[in-house]
Amino acid sequence: MEKTRLRALFVIVIASAGPMMLGLDFLLRHFLIASQAADVRAFMAEHVTPIAWGVVPFPLLGGVVGFRWYPARFRKSLERWRRDSTITPDVAAERADLEALFLTTTLAQLPAVLGDLSLILGAHVAPALSSTAVSVTAVIVISLFARERPRVR
Repeated sequence: MEKTRLRALFVIVIASAGPMMLGLDFLLRHFLIASQAADVRAFMAEHVTPIAWGVVPFPLLGGVVGFRWYPARFRKSLERWRRDSTITPDVAAERADLEALFLTTTLAQLPAVLGDLSLILGAHVAPALSSTAVSVTAVIVISLFARERPRVR
């Protein structure tokens, strides 16, 4: 498979992980929360929703940190892969890119999982959707713009 297509496929898989987790949480919410009494659901929504809203900035923060960390992580991975004499420099760069991409985008996605899990505890849907949207956006921004560019002198 062509390396740009492989990278695009990899980005799609990473970016879709958050929405898939959100869908799973919606399903679990249906089975766990829907069977509870209305007053219990209202109590949980009242107490869990503010915490879920508090999580929303963290995927953004993780995205910013991941964006800034990507070049250093890429260089470190590239250095390690280049020491392997059985692979070509192009393959080493491709592997370093995918490794750095996976690690740096995880920083945006982990906090979004907390927002998703709040659904199971009875929070309103809006904060979970917001966390997931921010994390997907961060994955796309990191994958498109965090790559090292050649320096012009």
